[in-house]
Amino acid sequence: MSYLLLFLTGFLISRVSVRYHLVERFFARLFKARSDSFKQFLLYLLIASAVVSMFTPNFIAALTLLPMLNTLAESFEQQHDPRLARRLATIMVCVVMYGCNIGGMGSLVGSPANALMLGALELFKVAGREKINFLSWFGWSLPLVGIMITLAWAQSVYLFVPKAQRNEGIDIPEFRVRPAHAGRVRFAWLAIAIWFGFWALHSTLQLLLPVSGWRFTFANFEVGWNLWDKLAAVFGVAFLVLLFAPLFRNHNQQREPLLRLADIFNELPVRAFAFVAAILAVSGLLISLKVPEWLGQHLVKLIPPDLPPFALYFFLCFITTMATEALSNTTVAVVLFPLVYHLALSLGLEPLVTLMAIGLASTNAFMLPLGTPVNALLYGGVKEVSLWVMAAAGLMLNLLSALWLAGFLEFVIPWYYGL
Repeated sequence: MSYLLLFLTGFLISRVSVRYHLVERFFARLFKARSDSFKQFLLYLLIASAVVSMFTPNFIAALTLLPMLNTLAESFEQQHDPRLARRLATIMVCVVMYGCNIGGMGSLVGSPANALMLGALELFKVAGREKINFLSWFGWSLPLVGIMITLAWAQSVYLFVPKAQRNEGIDIPEFRVRPAHAGRVRFAWLAIAIWFGFWALHSTLQLLLPVSGWRFTFANFEVGWNLWDKLAAVFGVAFLVLLFAPLFRNHNQQREPLLRLADIFNELPVRAFAFVAAILAVSGLLISLKVPEWLGQHLVKLIPPDLPPFALYFFLCFITTMATEALSNTTVAVVLFPLVYHLALSLGLEPLVTLMAIGLASTNAFMLPLGTPVNALLYGGVKEVSLWVMAAAGLMLNLLSALWLAGFLEFVIPWYYGL
């Protein structure tokens, strides 16, 4: 239940950002000197999307950035020939996609796959599981994410951005706030800070101080209800009041809300949502046909049993990542966790490390719109994105991430948790 409220209030935050052009204004101020290059802009964009996605649903992070991406894509069309404009827009979209997915590895609440991994560790009573918590995760995840961001940025800039455009200045339009909105922009930022602070604290306490509660099933979904869910519900109601109640004075000294009901639907990327719905429908069809189970059993058989640990972790990570390009990452994780647990026992590997390999790698879908809802949203939400460039860049990053994860899983994680 808490995750549902996180998503719903996060969606409202994205609408606040759209109404007051907060993302555009932030980057315009960051680049106010107009001397920063396109490659620097890509780095800032990648870091921003990764950091936000560590603590909020990455779908919301992508939705918040989408209006700015469309504005810049249109400016590329005006400044460059169609082919180059499409290349620049595609790389920009890919960078946001990379950041959102990489950020999912950065915190224990960054991706549903991480929560599923905790459940699998508890289900199989894996030794060392008690050492994993919200705070200990950051000790190794921040270096992991930092290197991944560096790899994604370097690949995007030096392999897919033409040399002439790498150091070219980027002009982010200044969004002038209407007089009626001028006094409320700071309150909009304050609302975002309150939202972010509450959910960061809520997620931390929920993991550090677990409490029991009752559960019920609705439409085949199991929904929990405990103390933390109640606090989230209270916050949700209070946050709705903050956004929709006429609490703030405009330039005429009349009280108005931060957000109107009409703002929920204004400028929604209908094309992108339709594309996401189509992708989810395809995934649902594959799940109903039991394709994930069949695929998971055959994928595990592809791994040679006599390989050294580094090579085994590489194969696990790469196979998992490639599987998520056709199926949802949560589905891949659920199917592979039991298979990989028994594989680890038969090969003498640490079950905790092998299950972490699946959890982390299932978040790294960089290649196709099918990979994650974020991929589908960005591909469908920005016009003229080149699928071929997206696939080529994503395939290379899939390979690089599998290599980096394999080394991290063999040398860093066992040392960090004393395995």
